[in-house]
Amino acid sequence: MGNLFAEQNIADLSARGEKFIQSKSWDEAKATFELILQTDSTNIFGYYGLATVYYYLGDLENSLGNWSRGRYFDPSNENLHNFRKEVIDGAVRSFKSVLEEDSTNTAALFSVGQIYFFLNNLDKSYEYVNHALKVDPGNEKIRSFQEKITIFGDMRSSGRKAYDAGDLNKSDEVFSKLVQKRPEYSLSYYYLGMSQFMRGNDEKGASFLNQAINLELDTSQKEQYRADLTNRAKQYFNEGKTEHKRGNLAVAKEKYLSALRLDPKFYQSNFQMGWIYLKEGDFRKSSEEFQRVIDVLPTYAKAYYGLALVQYKNGQYKNSLDNLKQSIALDENYEKAHYQMGVIQMESKNYGAAIKAFQNAVRINPDYERAHYLLGRICVAENRFDQAIQSLEKTVDINPKFYKAYSYLAQSYNKLGKCDDALDAATSCLKIKTTYAPALIEKGDALHCIGLGAEAIAAYEKARANSKWREIADYKIDMIKNADRYE
Repeated sequence: MGNLFAEQNIADLSARGEKFIQSKSWDEAKATFELILQTDSTNIFGYYGLATVYYYLGDLENSLGNWSRGRYFDPSNENLHNFRKEVIDGAVRSFKSVLEEDSTNTAALFSVGQIYFFLNNLDKSYEYVNHALKVDPGNEKIRSFQEKITIFGDMRSSGRKAYDAGDLNKSDEVFSKLVQKRPEYSLSYYYLGMSQFMRGNDEKGASFLNQAINLELDTSQKEQYRADLTNRAKQYFNEGKTEHKRGNLAVAKEKYLSALRLDPKFYQSNFQMGWIYLKEGDFRKSSEEFQRVIDVLPTYAKAYYGLALVQYKNGQYKNSLDNLKQSIALDENYEKAHYQMGVIQMESKNYGAAIKAFQNAVRINPDYERAHYLLGRICVAENRFDQAIQSLEKTVDINPKFYKAYSYLAQSYNKLGKCDDALDAATSCLKIKTTYAPALIEKGDALHCIGLGAEAIAAYEKARANSKWREIADYKIDMIKNADRYE
């Protein structure tokens, strides 16, 4: 009840404060927003209101101080973002315009220096404040602010030197004090985070670096912080890939997860874990990982392919085809997506669509052996044996160890009555896979064709060892032994 009353009270005060701003009743507005912060010291609207009031009262330091403190509690707050964009950036432009006409305007120099301090650009702040003090050396307000910057800057330099020298305890001590002085100063969190990384405390390090990223206002500096965080994640990712290649999947997953704990948007780890879960047969987790990749990077064609492969193995052909189409739309030269589309169409007996997909795959990658092989298989199924031979010969040229391709090649030659070629192809298959029953059947057919009945029966006898081919082998043997029955 107490919390509910406080929330209602703050809402009432916020509405009242806004009305005071609209009516330019600055003292009443100031008192109202101060009361809000007495009730809730983290209330963003309280800081935003005071920043606005102090700005219109001409107290730039207090205005910027409240704006900056509000950012500490909510760096992405829209009101505070707009205040920076419309008020602070506008003020900088106005003051610099004044300085273009009069480079010795003390008020403009000092104001720009103050603004840069609260924008966390200490070097620029020094530049303008020191210039202002040279113009007006007796100005105590400027001198006091210069001392404030100097103390802050000296502490920053001390912390940096300690970090560079490897004195992490000293570095942590200095930057922790800076956090107490100005909790919205991003650089302090950066060094505290990097120190934790050096100590091996990745979780704390990531927390500090994310705070630095959230609070940093300079885009290039923000990207540098993010790059350092990503580089740390990359170390784990690369370790994970090494373990992945070695087949240590449990260790690889833990490394990938470590990368994601540092950088939740490090989609490369999700992508690799998707393949691990797929290999382990955990389709749900695999699908989730590929979907996370798509959520982070919707233009990543390979993630749609991974998701499609999971759905294919799960029997969801329509969904799989939809994701393959999306993958190809993003990367029309991604041969694996074309190939997988061909596999699904082939299994659905949509041979025309399958042929087109496989042809696209070999157009992109002329050495795509599986695509050539399945093109040959389709041609065999459609009794187009001359074309089958072209695709299957290409397959074994690319991969001379592809025994199944030799078997289908033998079948195609047998169908065309090219018995010697069929025998060569079947023999090539059996050199690789000595007990492969389909090739033994084709060898028997080729031997029978050239008049070597006894040798043909020997081949069929070997094929009989495979229960799936026994009936066919028996039939073939009977055709030779009892030829008169089949005339």
